[in-house]
Amino acid sequence: MKSCTFPLATLSVFALSITFTEHSLASSDKWDPWLESGVSIGTDNSSRGEAALLLPIYQTDSGLLFTELRGKLFDAGSKEGNLALGYRKMINNRWAIGMWVGRDIRTSEYGNRFHQEAWGLEALHPNWDFRINAYNALSSAQAYPQPVEAELIGNQLFITSAAEVPLSGYDFELGHRFSVLSDQDIWLYAGAFSFDDELVSTPVEGPKLRAEWRWNNILNDIPGSSLTAEAGYSHDKVRDDKWEAGLKLTIPLGGKAKRSIPLSALEKRLLSAVERDTDIVAAPSGTESVKDKATEVALNSVEFTDDDTSFQQAITNTQNSLIILDGSKGPITGGQITGAHQTILGGSGSVALRGSRSGGFGYYNAPGSRPQIQHTGNTPIFQVDNGNHFIALDLTGAGKASGLTFNQGFSDRNNADQTAGTIITSPQALAFSNLSIADTGGAGIYLGGASTLKLRADQIAFNRIGGNGIDFTGNGGLRNVDNIIFDSSFSNITMDEITGAGFDFSGNLKGFKRGDLKLKFDDIDLANIGTTGIRMSGSLDNFFNGSALAYVSFKNITINNTGDQGMDIGILDEFDNGSSDATVIFDGIRISNTGSDGIDLRGSFDEFDNATSKLKLFMNNIQLSNIGTKGWGTGIDFGASTDEFINSSLDAEITLSNITIDQVADYGINYNLLQDFSSSKVKYSLALDNISIKNTGTVNNLAAAIDFSGSSDDYSNSDVEYRLALSNVQIENAQDAGIDFGFSFDDLSNNTGSTTLVMENISITGVTNGPGIDFNGSFDRYTNMANGVYTTDVLLRDISISNTSQAGISFNNAGDSSDTIRNITLENIRLNNTATPALDLTGMTGLNFSQ
Repeated sequence: MKSCTFPLATLSVFALSITFTEHSLASSDKWDPWLESGVSIGTDNSSRGEAALLLPIYQTDSGLLFTELRGKLFDAGSKEGNLALGYRKMINNRWAIGMWVGRDIRTSEYGNRFHQEAWGLEALHPNWDFRINAYNALSSAQAYPQPVEAELIGNQLFITSAAEVPLSGYDFELGHRFSVLSDQDIWLYAGAFSFDDELVSTPVEGPKLRAEWRWNNILNDIPGSSLTAEAGYSHDKVRDDKWEAGLKLTIPLGGKAKRSIPLSALEKRLLSAVERDTDIVAAPSGTESVKDKATEVALNSVEFTDDDTSFQQAITNTQNSLIILDGSKGPITGGQITGAHQTILGGSGSVALRGSRSGGFGYYNAPGSRPQIQHTGNTPIFQVDNGNHFIALDLTGAGKASGLTFNQGFSDRNNADQTAGTIITSPQALAFSNLSIADTGGAGIYLGGASTLKLRADQIAFNRIGGNGIDFTGNGGLRNVDNIIFDSSFSNITMDEITGAGFDFSGNLKGFKRGDLKLKFDDIDLANIGTTGIRMSGSLDNFFNGSALAYVSFKNITINNTGDQGMDIGILDEFDNGSSDATVIFDGIRISNTGSDGIDLRGSFDEFDNATSKLKLFMNNIQLSNIGTKGWGTGIDFGASTDEFINSSLDAEITLSNITIDQVADYGINYNLLQDFSSSKVKYSLALDNISIKNTGTVNNLAAAIDFSGSSDDYSNSDVEYRLALSNVQIENAQDAGIDFGFSFDDLSNNTGSTTLVMENISITGVTNGPGIDFNGSFDRYTNMANGVYTTDVLLRDISISNTSQAGISFNNAGDSSDTIRNITLENIRLNNTATPALDLTGMTGLNFSQ
């Protein structure tokens, strides 16, 4: 791969420009800077506007060090920038010899970005020019956005012109000046160019001609200004004839009156623009063989099959092959064992390809009709191998109620190896695209044997599945091994009538020393799930003397009618002498009609001993409704998470925004977190914004809409920086409390740091069995934290509370008699139709209270 490192010499141009330009402008030096702007029209998308600036950096009586900056905007959408550092020296007052080095960057009309370095030599005379330039592309080929159709030649696929290739090369030209009038010159140039790369089939090379007609001192008030009309022509076998013509205006920036001794003709040449091919030349890639884009398997042959016999021969006898399975003759028998490095493409399906050399994109559309694969035996319909990709197939099993648990759509192991938990030691790459899996006695897809797995699953419909939809729960390579590399993406997945969970990773991806984990869920639609929609409880945890780097994202997820939780994501806990760095994203989640919790995060991110943890958790655009149909369930449950840290550090950022929750058996949101820290360093930021929660505690009349009770306590000998912010929160029809902080922020001993709680623009109406906001028994039992070593600041601003059975806001029995600084500030509080007192300060002790 070509390097894209920015040369140190190029960076130094900026520093030199800043250092010496002021000197050049302020002194009586010969050469002043100039600014040039112009427009050109041309063929081959070359029409453009451009501007350039030449800045003298250092000069002597006969030499000039300068920098030139140039930018171009093309009407086709591409743009380019050029930076050059040059030196010119007059020799015997007849010739000037020069050299320059430069760096160019170009964004093509296809959005591809290229870099190149360039340099040149030049000989300048009042009447003659000669120059030679060289260009070295630093960037690799980049794919065109639109894939090209592959061509079948013999039994192999090829693609052509799939990528944009930056070319390296050179050009040269010779020019001569013809004097027309005293202030007009005509220059004619002839030269040639050659650009090439191993990835293109035809080099870009040929002749070029250029002409300039220059009117000097075009502006009377600005000596040295000029207007130039220019035209150019070139020809090569790739771009054919190329024409362009334009005008450019050059304005000197010295700001001086007319010189007492004008520059000589040769001296003026030292201010000439650097003439070079300022475009980074690119050309389409040539003809090349292909890889499967999803698995990176080279497809060296194409096999056509249409019955059991031909299909069995193909999967048994070929590797690095594309096997076309035509269903025109009827169903194909399942129970097949594929070979390694095979792509199986159903008739009328399409496979995405990548050029084996350029990396450009292509595709191939298979002939025939989509096949049906049927299997009623107690083995997988397909037992897969490394490098397999299955596309455009309809799989049918023995039946959801058959009781044949090994009757799975796909599995990476046979029955005996599944039972034994055999580990697949070699890395695996698997892909599943545009599939239908129905009526299996076991899981739709059952994997988990390989500790190094790259998986892509896209556009799959699961219907009437006897086990889990996609199952990673079995013994194998995803637990209790030294290293796990797990890179999986699930997109455009639909499931209906699943006996078990939709996705199940529970109890796996754990017990390793080093893990690199990426899980992405996009555009998932799950309905009528027997247990949990997406289950990861007990996953990504139990690490000893190791490290975990995790990225988990859930985007555009719809889950309706589950027997248990909508999502169970109890991950990343039990770290001993290790470290973790995790990012978890929920965005666009819609969950309804769950047996228990909507999103269950209980037990996550906790139990760290001599460990280091970094966590970023973002939840945005979440809609939960009718949660807990079995009689219990919380909308979003963080119970017992981010707690139990011993001699460890935690740096956490958690944000919840645009959350809507309606009809919940228990709590709307439960935050029983941040407990049991000892001898640890904790930096924790939790923000809730734009939250709407209605009708909570429909079964449990002791449930609050938002529950922090018992959280943020039991810290000892730790350095804690905790910031909690709630803004734009609306709560209607809660049971025990609107927002419950009862017995939180307490049991703190010998700590340093601070707690900051800010609540703004909060509206609570209708609390049946408690106060609107409850701080009962909080900020209590603080020891050995006097003299400001630990501070607590609470601000409640713009709070509206009405129709509560108890106080609007309660600080009943909050605080203690310790000397710890605890400031409570209330601003613009509106309490209507609440119990008396509306603001309950009964038994409050040791808090600095103001309103």
